[in-house]
Amino acid sequence: MSRFRTQRLPMVALIGTLAAGPALSQSSWEQFKDTLSRNAGIDFEFTYAPVIQASPDRDWESTANHELDFIGSWTPANGSGVLQWWALNILDYSSLSTSAFSNTLGIISDPNDGDLGGDRSFSGLALLWWQQELAGGVRLNFGKLGLAELVGKNRYAHDGRSDFFNTVVTGDVVAGYNVQDSGLGVFAELRRPEWYVSGFVADGSAEDNWIDFDSPGDGVWQYAAELGLTPEIAGLGPGNYRFTVSGIDAIETGNGTRQNGWGYGVSADQDIGANHAVFARFSRSASQMTEYLQALAAGYVYKAPFGRVDDRIGLAAWQVESEDASLRREKGLEAYWSVQVSDTTSITPDLQIILDPAKDRSRSSVTVLGLRLRVVF
Repeated sequence: MSRFRTQRLPMVALIGTLAAGPALSQSSWEQFKDTLSRNAGIDFEFTYAPVIQASPDRDWESTANHELDFIGSWTPANGSGVLQWWALNILDYSSLSTSAFSNTLGIISDPNDGDLGGDRSFSGLALLWWQQELAGGVRLNFGKLGLAELVGKNRYAHDGRSDFFNTVVTGDVVAGYNVQDSGLGVFAELRRPEWYVSGFVADGSAEDNWIDFDSPGDGVWQYAAELGLTPEIAGLGPGNYRFTVSGIDAIETGNGTRQNGWGYGVSADQDIGANHAVFARFSRSASQMTEYLQALAAGYVYKAPFGRVDDRIGLAAWQVESEDASLRREKGLEAYWSVQVSDTTSITPDLQIILDPAKDRSRSSVTVLGLRLRVVF
């Protein structure tokens, strides 16, 4: 218990300070950003989002990290296209990384998206691409591609720093593009009012912290194709229904051999009136891409609880199965409430209950309590 208290106190102080700070000079800051947008075509934002989680079932063992994002775009005066970027820093605050925390709990569904493995911090580019709109509803992106931002998305379960925490809910953990470092590549999309088709080919062996011009010569590629339906359903509202097939060349499997992997997934979200929505994800590996064989998640989002139009309450359930047949099929439940405390700041308490921990047959469940701050400026 003392270990958790030692870590928790400075984290609580940090959260309180950052929650109050951005409001001090918000007006002049927004004026500066607006002037930069109008005069130079540059738009950007910073997002700071620390997370702390602990389990009462493991003597309050805990993990904590932050993600600092710098996301922006530059649009030339002639409007010929747009340069977009996303730089980020992830930093571990605790002695247990996310993966080490998961191992301590005996689970395979990581309770947050900040895993750094053996590293204590990471700084680099998640994406840097030029986006070009062509005639006939065609869009091209080329450069360092952030692949999870192009396919397999979900409006209500996509970002572990703004909606759900657990990685099985927020992304396609089965697919290689969600975990493998992305490199140089090309993405194309053809969009119509109620459907689209898209796909990418990208370097699959790039260094993740910058633009790797050498690794395309390795001949290791990632690729995906997606068909999406985007209907407006009378009485409900907009929906998105996506079917994705993805693959990666020459991955390393657990026994040290190398093979080509591929699989498929479905991601759907549907509004139910103005204030409610449901979503679902399913993915399965046909030939191993990651440590996961299959994953299923579904949930509900209340978009204006108790009249608070900027708050969100989310409920989700999931089931995930490892490629390792000796591990149990793991299940879980998650509930969060994102409370908007100011124009720039939200605080989100989170509860996860993981049933049948895959690596620990001695337990029927593990509980994880979490707290996240999100400041956008």
